[in-house]
Amino acid sequence: MGYYQSETVTINITIADGEITSATNAFGIVGVPFFYGVTADNVPNRYSVSALPPGLHFDPNGTIFGTPWRSGRFPVVVQAKNNYESESATVIITIVDSAIAHGAIAGRDSLQPALSISRTGNSFLISWPVTSEGFVLEELQQNTWTNSSASIVIQGNQATALVPVQSTAKFYRLRK
Repeated sequence: MGYYQSETVTINITIADGEITSATNAFGIVGVPFFYGVTADNVPNRYSVSALPPGLHFDPNGTIFGTPWRSGRFPVVVQAKNNYESESATVIITIVDSAIAHGAIAGRDSLQPALSISRTGNSFLISWPVTSEGFVLEELQQNTWTNSSASIVIQGNQATALVPVQSTAKFYRLRK
């Protein structure tokens, strides 16, 4: 003959709210192709956005793309939906003018070397005069300027860096 016991156990199940997991800041340049992918952790099957900068479009799979034609700071509400819930966030898309005048960015010291950017295939070629000693190529990522990870090669009288086109926009500058 056996004895039977019963035990009571309490199990707490916590279901966390989903959230938009892509960056809440994105940067672009007037006249340069722009791409931004909306990502979320709620297993979304559809997306929506509001108030895109002029020249940008939205793909229902969660991609903002296009070529911006006006500078400014644009708060864009992105939303990721599944069959049960939706999550949203505001993404600040900052579009800057691409004008560099006489080797200096408007309003900056005229001794700043000219930084040229051109597109070659799936990369951007950034170049500046070799005679610009002491200048370091920096890139802006998530609102912080850091030394660029791009390899710099001397070609004739130009220092060059080849940067692949990526889904997030970057800004580059030379700094002493």
